[in-house]
Amino acid sequence: AIEASVGQFKLILARCSYGNLRSRLIERLQELCSVEIRILVLKETDTILYATIRAALGENL
Repeated sequence: AIEASVGQFKLILARCSYGNLRSRLIERLQELCSVEIRILVLKETDTILYATIRAALGENL
């Protein structure tokens, strides 16, 4: 997890190998949180995290 700017930015990473469990956890997290949650599924070949996130989110980063 990364936190900066007095709570204005947080990057939280979670890994779950089971698709069904992952879906349930995401659904539950969205129920509990009032903020927008963006989901980015990484591939095993994604080795440069910043570049991958930047490419996926573009200007919305």
